[in-house]
Amino acid sequence: MPAYLSPEWLSAFADALSTEAPAEIAGSEADCLVRQQVTETPFGTVTYDVALADGRITVNLTPDAATVPDIVLSLAYDTAAAIAQGRLTAQEGISAGRIAVRGELARIVAARAVLGAIADRARKLRADTTYDSSL
Repeated sequence: MPAYLSPEWLSAFADALSTEAPAEIAGSEADCLVRQQVTETPFGTVTYDVALADGRITVNLTPDAATVPDIVLSLAYDTAAAIAQGRLTAQEGISAGRIAVRGELARIVAARAVLGAIADRARKLRADTTYDSSL
């Protein structure tokens, strides 16, 4: 079982997400790039990009610092793990101040669609994922 946010888990996550976008967002013309930065993980800070473009969702596990995302989500490992395990939603994390959001507010609507797709696909990885409970 891969550990949450390990290189093996990230590869499986990228495979699960890199597909055609769900019909409800594929034709929305709401292309966006969301960068997630997770701190305090057993692997250091983990950063990756999820993009919705041309009706497809893609994941970049080695984002280019020169690429400016529409939205940046910054959160600690315990918050990310709670979301991945279904114990917390991203909206709850934002409301509670556990997730910092930066970027163009007008792009939040498009980002919400991408975040929904992320959550839906990540659910499928839960059963095969281990989480570091010591953090």
